[in-house]
Amino acid sequence: MSDDLIYEPKNTGSLRALTFGLVALLALLGGIVLGALYARDVSPVVEQNIRPDQLREADQQDYILAIALDYAQQQDLDRTYDLLAEVDPRRDPFQIAADTACSIVRAGRIQTSADIDAVRHLISIFEFQPDVEVSCDLNVFATSIPPTIITPTPSVTVPPSPTPVATKTPTPQPIDLTPQVPTVERPTPQTGEFEVLQTSQFCNPNNSGVIEIRVREANTGNEISGVQVMVFWNTSRGREEQVFYTGLKPNRGEGYADFTMSAGLIYQVTIPGRSDTTDRLEAVPCDADGTLRSYQVLFQSQ
Repeated sequence: MSDDLIYEPKNTGSLRALTFGLVALLALLGGIVLGALYARDVSPVVEQNIRPDQLREADQQDYILAIALDYAQQQDLDRTYDLLAEVDPRRDPFQIAADTACSIVRAGRIQTSADIDAVRHLISIFEFQPDVEVSCDLNVFATSIPPTIITPTPSVTVPPSPTPVATKTPTPQPIDLTPQVPTVERPTPQTGEFEVLQTSQFCNPNNSGVIEIRVREANTGNEISGVQVMVFWNTSRGREEQVFYTGLKPNRGEGYADFTMSAGLIYQVTIPGRSDTTDRLEAVPCDADGTLRSYQVLFQSQ
């Protein structure tokens, strides 16, 4: 019998296994691509608890400027030294401040009077420290000497002698020759640069009794770092307050700052001299476990 007439069944099991493997591989690749697109565009990962030494260079500069503003308020050089050391533990913190000042100047970031003040605060950290090398000219940012105001001495015009009257001798009146210093009216500080746009509350056992503050621009929505914020409250000893700045936690946002409340007290928040004051924020329990109510306060420029 001829070999061509012998029937041999095809190996369909191997073909099915190969097809199934290709389909599974395509499905796996499609899942990876879809997962990457979702993570990038729909639900990107929000990085938290980033150390200062892990920030990008521009963010590190903003962080160091916020430290300079904090130093201008607190005048605590030990605290400032420790904060700067977190930026790069291998370098001298004062040298970090000097290098940052020069980098900002070279990059042309000094645009407003607030920028100039921030650089001056930064210079005040290292200007009296030995062994700090300054690689740029910072003399232009030296604090200007206030002009001397000379109060003019008013001239006294002596009135002409009166013509004597024959019938009566007038009694001479003393002439006050004391120089009269003119009264200078000082302008009232302008307020209302910012408004309390929103105050909301939330209850979170992992974030108990915290006031979260954000400051942003009205036109762009960009957050603003280096803004002075004050929280004040009353105790049995009288009024107490704490001042701090936005931007010291750049991982939470450039315009972010927060404050931890104590149970049973009532707090209010303001940007001193630049905004109104929030309503009363009570540190009271918000659940059966005793979690303190937390608040979110949004300030926006007008």
